[in-house]
Amino acid sequence: MKKNKTLILGGTGFIGLNLIDRICKSGGKVRVLCRPSYSLGRLEPYRNQMELIIGDFLDDSLLRKCVEGVDKVYHLITTTFPSTTQDSAVYDINTNLVPTIRLVEECLKGKVKTLVYASSGGTIYGEQGSKGISESTDLNPISLYGQTKGAIESYLRFYSRVTSLNVKILRISNPYGPQQKPFGVQGLVATVIQCLLQNKELSVYGDMKTVRDYIYIEDVIEALVRISESKGPDVVNISSGEGRSILEVIKIIEKVSKRKVLLKKIPKRVQDVKSNILNPELAWKSYHWKANVDFEEGIRKTWNWYLKSAPSLR
Repeated sequence: MKKNKTLILGGTGFIGLNLIDRICKSGGKVRVLCRPSYSLGRLEPYRNQMELIIGDFLDDSLLRKCVEGVDKVYHLITTTFPSTTQDSAVYDINTNLVPTIRLVEECLKGKVKTLVYASSGGTIYGEQGSKGISESTDLNPISLYGQTKGAIESYLRFYSRVTSLNVKILRISNPYGPQQKPFGVQGLVATVIQCLLQNKELSVYGDMKTVRDYIYIEDVIEALVRISESKGPDVVNISSGEGRSILEVIKIIEKVSKRKVLLKKIPKRVQDVKSNILNPELAWKSYHWKANVDFEEGIRKTWNWYLKSAPSLR
């Protein structure tokens, strides 16, 4: 198997696609693991600069081959989401926690230097009020998804303490931007935009006062690359530090698109926290990273991308 410096687990996902784009445009080559799906077509522009491995993250022997000759691993895979995990804790543990521990063991055997894990700033802290949440805040998830993310972090930090593996855990808030699939279990911005483009009704949970911290994907990718190459804390929030309600997000998208969203209200989900705003100060102090793309500017970039690319989305 051809050796590469960087392995990306989950290359056809929203963050993975944008990370591949960044690395390839900078002249790098990557090895990518992803499952067979229609989404593989989205990797076509990068095929000459990447080694594609099609298979399952749960396959131990395949994972061993994936880390061979690799210096850095980006772990972006999750098999569950907050809205799908409430009654499947065992499945979540078996398909996310256990394979991640196996990944660490293979990284240690293969002498991988750095493992970067994309955690969830949106679910791991739980209900903490309206103030910016720092990395020192006690974790209090109200979903099994967030609980498992916390358990994964705990194991990763353990291995970081007792082995030579350099672990970086990025607690990412709510990313949005080009390449995000609409109508999935995550991604308010993408879904609102696609509803506008297709003249569909948008289903929104609760009273639309739920507050989240949104961050443009370019800023997320910059954080993933920069922090992976620098010394500093092993856990860091990646966020804009600014909270916006669902209603505010919709209003800004309507302003940019000059179109009106058709709304359908449905009951609030029990696993949704009322407000989640992360404090990104540690990322600035330790890594000189901060979110640079203003929300309205990011929405405009995203809207323009969807106008050109939406018909080809899978």
